[in-house]
Amino acid sequence: MIHILGGTPGRRRRSAARDPIGSALTGLWALGHVLCLALLGTAVQHQLAPSALSHTTALDGTHPRTPHTS
Repeated sequence: MIHILGGTPGRRRRSAARDPIGSALTGLWALGHVLCLALLGTAVQHQLAPSALSHTTALDGTHPRTPHTS
């Protein structure tokens, strides 16, 4: 079997074990995605909350738009 990067299968390159910057960037990438999903989930829960859905009436208790009567 031919390997594109060379070396034997199952073994890492010498520099792969000492790559703290790559590990840190991968961790930041994963943390960013988790935070983004958490914020989106919070926004969806806020939009679907009963208090957000009940804002269709005006402050005095009447409906903001009255239907036309003929």
